[in-house]
Amino acid sequence: MSLVALGPSMVQALPQPQPPKLSKQQNPSGSSQSQTPGKIVPITPSQIIPTSHTKSPTQDNPASPSTIANRYLVSTIPKPNYERPPYGQPSYSSALASPAPKAINPYQIEEHFSLIQTQKPSSYPTQRGQSSYIKKTFTQHISYIEPHLVHITDPLALAMEILPPNWHFLPKHPEKNIQFYKSILSQEKSAQIENIYSKGNPPIVLYHKFIITSFISSREWGQHPSLLRTLKNYRSPSGSVLHYSYYDYMDAFEKVLFFQNQRSNHSWFLMFSKEFKSQTPSWFLKWWEMFGSIPQIFPEPLQDALRYFDSRCSSSRHRSQFPIILIFTQRYKIHWISMWKYTVNSNLLNREFSVKWWDGLRVNPIIAQVYEDYPPPVQKPISHRTRSQSSLDSVQITGKSSKELKELAQQLIAHSQQLESEEQVSPTASEGSVNHDPIDPFQDSQDPYSGYNLDSD
Repeated sequence: MSLVALGPSMVQALPQPQPPKLSKQQNPSGSSQSQTPGKIVPITPSQIIPTSHTKSPTQDNPASPSTIANRYLVSTIPKPNYERPPYGQPSYSSALASPAPKAINPYQIEEHFSLIQTQKPSSYPTQRGQSSYIKKTFTQHISYIEPHLVHITDPLALAMEILPPNWHFLPKHPEKNIQFYKSILSQEKSAQIENIYSKGNPPIVLYHKFIITSFISSREWGQHPSLLRTLKNYRSPSGSVLHYSYYDYMDAFEKVLFFQNQRSNHSWFLMFSKEFKSQTPSWFLKWWEMFGSIPQIFPEPLQDALRYFDSRCSSSRHRSQFPIILIFTQRYKIHWISMWKYTVNSNLLNREFSVKWWDGLRVNPIIAQVYEDYPPPVQKPISHRTRSQSSLDSVQITGKSSKELKELAQQLIAHSQQLESEEQVSPTASEGSVNHDPIDPFQDSQDPYSGYNLDSD
């Protein structure tokens, strides 16, 4: 039986040990005189083991059995009481074995021992409207907050104090509003913007659909980006003719998406047109940092296809500056949803951007198209040939005539062509050899906002 260690306070609470009663046979002195029953026999000083540091006569000799017996008779340790205590009172052993109750702080979050591992779904959920927005890392600084406005804590109210009425960006000119930039994209046939109204309340715009159809490069613009063009389909409120430069054209892609409703929850349904084939200009990287899609919103099977596409797709020097998800999104016409909101950070009014997956998009046709455009390389089995199977394993040219060398060269050329045909692996599909108009994987798809068909562009 194992003993339980007791603290000093518990030992004092226990009853003190009593010297044992010795019978006549247990008298260590060997005296044969009779003892009164029940009477305690005193122990003489000679029977006690000295505890001082003085050397005793028997200290150099091994202890005798009687000495060992006296040692235990003098310092008998009582056994702990392991009997079950009355109900409601803990025993000493249970008190020592159980740790002290831990103080609970209701405002403290327990630290997990390990990360929660999510199970990979066998297929992407078919339910719509379940995706959540993911905040992007890019933040746009709009304006500094002046001292007389620091008391305004609501970001939207603060923006209304800094920006002109019904404007959500700092204007470069009073007449260059959202309608101005929208007219530029429409005239240049670079984008289409559609209002998606509420079916129950038609005047209310639920969200907008933004379709990028083409880009105009600065070289195609003319001699210089500052060269002005006349805006034909829109005039200023005063009726004057407006002009725009290539700089206005670049800003138009950004400014038109700065529309916001009174609830500050407006979203944009973004996509590239199925006929989109333009070369993407370098300045579009800024737009993509704000509104572009990110791999984190993709379903896991599509993320795997994106990684495979990245390993197989070869890009030119110009296209290599763009993130692979931009090239992937343009090629396979993948839609996504974007929104932004005002935030306040220290003395800055900022704009934060978030994106989410469109649950109405079917990913299986896209994945199939990726592997069709970029088939995995064929692994050629290693052939084991003996010297008798090939007469060209070892070529001897020493001592041969010119005629024999010509015949040998023809044999080598023929043999090289044969090996080339055998070892040829299906090359990486280029843009010119792959169908730029893959099968439409979005037919009959519905927007999560209850029955809006957004597939047409």
